[in-house]
Amino acid sequence: MLSDDSISFYRKVSSEQDYDFLQFYIDNTKKQEWSGEAGWQRFAYPVTAGNHTFRWVYEKDFMATGGSDAAWIDYVVFPPVSMTVGIGQIQPVTSGVNVYPNPAKDLVHIDYFLTRTSDVLLTVCDVSGRIVRTVQSGIQTTGLNSEQLNSLDFTPGIYFVNLQIDNEVFVTKMLISR
Repeated sequence: MLSDDSISFYRKVSSEQDYDFLQFYIDNTKKQEWSGEAGWQRFAYPVTAGNHTFRWVYEKDFMATGGSDAAWIDYVVFPPVSMTVGIGQIQPVTSGVNVYPNPAKDLVHIDYFLTRTSDVLLTVCDVSGRIVRTVQSGIQTTGLNSEQLNSLDFTPGIYFVNLQIDNEVFVTKMLISR
């Protein structure tokens, strides 16, 4: 890692309560574990500058089953790193917009990362390009910014999430289903 920062991810668990676990480790130190029925939720953990090992483990006791007997992780955001390749340097991708889960049936999470305090306009448009919701407008701070939408406020279909950061525009598709 280039500097002190954090790792974040979303997790969902459907397992036998108190017997089968999704576990998360940083440098072989267990940070947290989950079991039973736990819906999609975002977690973030601080990470100091330097090299680290991140590990997710699904531990099952094989005696019985519960729920879907599974765990999921998604939208992992690692701390920024720098790598030397050839004679140049690759800089971390730190801007953009992510919609999760996609397709969505209930809550929709919209995450975006700012490398500096910026003027942000975050909108949701229908397929004709008409703005149906302004989610965020104004100055936002450096780092990971998160918004939530209730998908029940939208008619099922395809939408576009538009993120304008100063003079840059990022667009991603969002599917609302029932």
